[in-house]
Amino acid sequence: MTRRLHFIPLDQPGYRVLALLMIACFLGYAISLFGEGPGPVAKIALVLGYLLTTFILGRILFYRDSVTWNRKGISIKLGGFFRKSTDLVFRNIRQVHSLEDTVTIELANGRQHTLDLTGISPADQQRLVEVLTANTST
Repeated sequence: MTRRLHFIPLDQPGYRVLALLMIACFLGYAISLFGEGPGPVAKIALVLGYLLTTFILGRILFYRDSVTWNRKGISIKLGGFFRKSTDLVFRNIRQVHSLEDTVTIELANGRQHTLDLTGISPADQQRLVEVLTANTST
């Protein structure tokens, strides 16, 4: 059975709107602390801010295999919640090689990161390579 990679592009306008709304909720609550104390609207804003934070971060942490990226870098998490993710800056990536179930990423400083994609669907493997090559500056 093949596993799926969950692709989460963080630079979509929807995430920016959610992040701004989350910041506004927290600021609204913080400002209410300087007045007569937080009223019911401020408490609702605080709860909404925490729910938005949970939604944004929960999508990233919930999936076993996920790829998150924005215009500056990428984070690739393979193999579960407690596995270390591979975090890379796009401007440091020199070349991307894909062979069967592995992807090798060569960095500008000469280091290499090899990702074992055994069990990941071929379509998701191809999309990962496309995301890496499309955002690499060289």
